[in-house]
Amino acid sequence: MNAATLAHTQAPALSSVLSPPLAHEDSRTRSANQSFPHSIASDAPPAPKSPGRCTLQRAQVVLCSGCCCGRTDKNRPGVPLDELKALWKLEKLGTTVQLSISGCLGPCAMANVAMLIFPDQTLWLGPLTHDIDYAVLAGWAIACRDAGSLSPLPLLLQRLVFQRFSLSPA
Repeated sequence: MNAATLAHTQAPALSSVLSPPLAHEDSRTRSANQSFPHSIASDAPPAPKSPGRCTLQRAQVVLCSGCCCGRTDKNRPGVPLDELKALWKLEKLGTTVQLSISGCLGPCAMANVAMLIFPDQTLWLGPLTHDIDYAVLAGWAIACRDAGSLSPLPLLLQRLVFQRFSLSPA
């Protein structure tokens, strides 16, 4: 499936990200190739090899699967965990971007949250309510793997970034 088709599909299958979907447009994004305003460097050198069989990862995606996130029985949008895990394994994305499934991460008022952990910062995404959100997240991980370094976070995901904790004293 090409990027234009992915962009105009209501609920793309995650397998559609096997062709790079990062340069698409939809009602929530104008350009997925814009730089992210935080310090995620797209020109970072490749990850050094660690001793043993695995390489050092660049980032980790932690998806909430706790008391609220993905709970369709509580009228919350589902989280395609099985599809994401299969895609991460098939595409060998864990060598660059680790996928982890967690219990409750909070905040429970915002269902379907994810935490992106980078060497220099942690970002929170939410709510991830549409298949396109997960497809773009997977497409970003594929782009990072292909580049051997962190790629800029697509605008659709940038728009889902929220401040998890207050920076001002209570």
